This record gives sequence, C-alpha cells and structure tokens, in this order.
Amino acid sequence: MNRISVIATVELRISFGFRGLDVEIWNWRSSRGDEAQIPSEAGSKLEPPHVSGYVPKGLLSLRPDEGTSRQGHLASGSHSWQLIYKRILSCALAWFSILSAALAQSPNLTHIIPAAAAPGKSTEVTFFGKNLGGATELWTSFPCEAVLARPNGENEKETGKVTFRLTPAPETQVGIGAVRLATTNGISSLHLFMIDDLPGIAAVGTNKTIAAAQELRPPIAVDGATEPLSFDYFKFAASKGQRVTVDVVAARLGSALDPVVRLLDAKGRELVYCDDEPGAGPDSRFVFKAPAAGDYVIELRDANYQGGASYR
Repeated sequence: MNRISVIATVELRISFGFRGLDVEIWNWRSSRGDEAQIPSEAGSKLEPPHVSGYVPKGLLSLRPDEGTSRQGHLASGSHSWQLIYKRILSCALAWFSILSAALAQSPNLTHIIPAAAAPGKSTEVTFFGKNLGGATELWTSFPCEAVLARPNGENEKETGKVTFRLTPAPETQVGIGAVRLATTNGISSLHLFMIDDLPGIAAVGTNKTIAAAQELRPPIAVDGATEPLSFDYFKFAASKGQRVTVDVVAARLGSALDPVVRLLDAKGRELVYCDDEPGAGPDSRFVFKAPAAGDYVIELRDANYQGGASYR
C-alpha cells in the first residue's frame, strides 16, 4: 500500500507549522501533480515549513484559496524524512506491542453457568473464559451482592473459570442485565446475564431421545447447551386446557444458539413448530393450550445442528 492510501485509510490529518502560522491541510499533492490545500489567510506568510506530522517527501504546490500558487520545499533532503519516518514507525510499533500485551492478559468471558439468578436468593455462578486468574470483583448492572465463592485461593489458581456467589436485591426486576469481571490484569467486556424468578435446574445432558426425555415440573427453567448434530428432549405433564409458555432465551443472552423447538404429544405427533419469534429475534417462544390431559414433549435443537459451550 502506498503512502497516500495509508493516510486516506486512517483519515490522518496532517499539520504543517510555518513561521508565524500553523496551517492544517486535508489534501496534498507532490511535484508529480498532487496538491496541498491551505486557507487563504496564509497569503505571503508562507515560508519553508517545519513538519509536525508524517508528510511525504516532495515539492508541494501550495495553493491559497484566492487561486495564486507558491512553491516550497518540505524538507532539505531525504535523510531527514527517513529519520522522521523511522521515529514515528518505532513509536507506533512500541505502542502496538504494549497494547497487544495488555489485551492478551485481560480477562475474556465466554459463558456463564447458570446464566440466571433469582431476586433475593443466593446462587453460585461460575464464569468461564480465559485469563480469569486473580479475579478480584464482579461488576453488575443491577443491584447485587457478589462475593468470591471460594476465597481459599482456588479462584486465584484457576485461569479458565471463577465462581462468585450472587445475591440480586429482592426488588430487582426480572429481565436481562450485564456483568463484567475484574482481575489483577484488567476487566472483561460486558457479558449478558438474566434475572429470573423461576426455579432453575441444569440439563442432564443424556436426554437425546424421546424415551430418555428429561422430566420437568412447571413452572421451571432449564440451563443447558446443545451438542452438534443432536436433539434435547424434555417431558412435562399438562391437564386439559392448561396453558403452557415455552421460551428459549439464547440470542437475547448473546448465545450462538439459534433454537428450533417442536412440541410433540405422547405419541410423537407434532403439535407446535417454532423457529424465530417476533420480539425475540432468533429465539423460540410460544404459548400452548393442552388439548387433552397427558404428557407432552419439547424437542430442542440448533437451527444449523451446531453445539458446544457457546450454544447455551
């Protein structure tokens, strides 16, 4: 990439310092035909300039607004420009190295288990990611008491996960908030977290067939992740006419999961198919009214049959 392209890419503003006048230019043209635009008030004050930024070597045609033009040299020789260029490049590389090292050590959260806590109740929440060793505190966007759950040094030794005991204030509204983890090396980016008043359980992970469906007793919330090329099944009982809401909160928490849900009756016949839902983005959500008393099965998968820790 040539010098002109680089300057245009980073939108660099170049400043020329003239004796008695500082002129800030936006465009330049070398003796090969490139121009530098300067204000008309420069007039006859233009003298050989000193440079406070990187400017390509060459003879410039300095054109005041009134249309006259004057000639001036940017530097006395190529050696001074090479020196300026090397110094600027060295400083840029040094700052880039420092910044890269700092970012490499900053904590990075990938997922949280469980992904929700209830208002007024204490929940042990484990944060997973990279560079989590030396965790000091947890910032939350909602009123919450956050205490390291294992202060005996285990959190300090572990770099891939850290556990806090979270107690959201009783008046905290149900919804989605955010958390940031602070360590001795920095602070993580925001990670979404849910405040939910439903009792929660973990997915068993072995419910990959209808026969092995995990049994649920509503109202309840299940915390889990999909696996590649796999389905998850959950079974619940409903009385005739009972209304049941099924809501998969994934993308709304920043998950990579794009859920697809089917509701089946006890014989495996499809009663409801739900992919994306207006108001919930790519998440699945629907309300079902049981036509008869009996068992019903929820089938859950990723739309692209993907899975893993980030698909929860």
